[in-house]
Amino acid sequence: MNTLQKSTTDTGLTQLVNPYQLRVAKELNQSMAANQARELLATDLLYKVGKLALIQEEILGNTPNAKVYTDYILRAFTYHSAEKLK
Repeated sequence: MNTLQKSTTDTGLTQLVNPYQLRVAKELNQSMAANQARELLATDLLYKVGKLALIQEEILGNTPNAKVYTDYILRAFTYHSAEKLK
């Protein structure tokens, strides 16, 4: 799209839409993008916590006395992840 087409499209849009509505739509778009990014981060963190739990189970199968250490790692990761999401 060249500059003339873009400016014509922008001009047409501002003529069709109230400036207040345009501002609200832009803010809503930004808010939705931020929420989607947080949802992706939360999904990724939940996946990683699940993988850590599986790794913990495997480690404890081979070394039962490592429970204190693996619990600490899993809890610390979960805590820091939750803090990141706040």
